[in-house]
Amino acid sequence: MGTGSIRGIPMLARLYRAGFHVWPFQVAAFPLVLEIYPRWFTGAVVKSSLRARAVYLQQTRFAQLSKDVLATAAASEDAFDALCSVVGMVEHAAHLTTLTEANDERTRLEGAIWQPTPR
Repeated sequence: MGTGSIRGIPMLARLYRAGFHVWPFQVAAFPLVLEIYPRWFTGAVVKSSLRARAVYLQQTRFAQLSKDVLATAAASEDAFDALCSVVGMVEHAAHLTTLTEANDERTRLEGAIWQPTPR
């Protein structure tokens, strides 16, 4: 287990107590917590390069966003991942509402990473 897991697991319990649904341990409903893999949303880009991040954001479906949003997202890998992820999740929002509770022991123990439906 890494630091993220050690810090994150207690946070999941707090979010659950606050009324969040935690997928795959529950049927997905809003407000919702789930694990994602940001690379599924970023596409092929050299994320370590500021220039590559900026060019990617200007030449893709993000181009309609304001220059300030694009500049903030390009400024760091984390901000880039966040913007790409939230836009991708919005594009696949209908799929989020169809997620069911896991019924196999391994997933109920380890969890799962949500993967968007193919476009």
